[in-house]
Amino acid sequence: MESSHPVAVEALGTTFSQGVPVTVVDVARLPGRTTPAPPGLDRFPAPGELWVSPALGALLDRLPDDRHPVPGTPAGTLGRAALAYPGELVAVVGHRSMDPAVTTERYADPRRADDIASPTHVATFTGAPLTDGMGGTYASVARLATILVVVPLLVLGASAARLSVSRRDQRLAALRLIGATPGRIAGLTAAEAVLTGAAGALLGAVGYGVLLSVAARLPIAGGAWYTADLWIGAPLRPQCEPGRDDRLAGPLRVRP
Repeated sequence: MESSHPVAVEALGTTFSQGVPVTVVDVARLPGRTTPAPPGLDRFPAPGELWVSPALGALLDRLPDDRHPVPGTPAGTLGRAALAYPGELVAVVGHRSMDPAVTTERYADPRRADDIASPTHVATFTGAPLTDGMGGTYASVARLATILVVVPLLVLGASAARLSVSRRDQRLAALRLIGATPGRIAGLTAAEAVLTGAAGALLGAVGYGVLLSVAARLPIAGGAWYTADLWIGAPLRPQCEPGRDDRLAGPLRVRP
């Protein structure tokens, strides 16, 4: 977001390597300003420095120099906080504040219309959650899908409860006939409910942990997930933390 008290200039572009998009973030420190390091970097890039994601670094090692999508020799590797998903191709390039890369207006590329941004004066590199665009669409679809899943689950639960009540009444009646006291029958009923609920909760928790890595492989918004992004944890963490990417709003750039 543009700031009235900026410390740096940031621009966003997209290049391609063998048809695969490579996100290029150009940054420059404004003279006389104290500039924080962008997420995923341990310091602000010096003019001419190139920082790359692990996947982009591996790609550069495989390609000859004349086919590199981003010129220069990598000075460092971007950390987890700079990336939205594993395998993302991202480069962060440092510039002087008057270089054309951070002063010239940019125009949208129809191939990647949402991944182009003209140089903008910023005060921070920690983004904010999107409330419109594809981010809002994904959130709305997720809410609708949740409702569609919850309704049949409630119907299934009610049907299962009716069946279990009938069988339980038969068992309780048999216990009363053989002389069980009301207190003992109430205790057995409570114990049965507790054990059944505990077994279901344990099975659900184990299934969640086992299937987490499988769910992380499902692609959305351009790539798969980091497993940590899908881990709920205890207690629940906020949906968007400063300096992290929640797939809808990145720390270095806004993602669709």
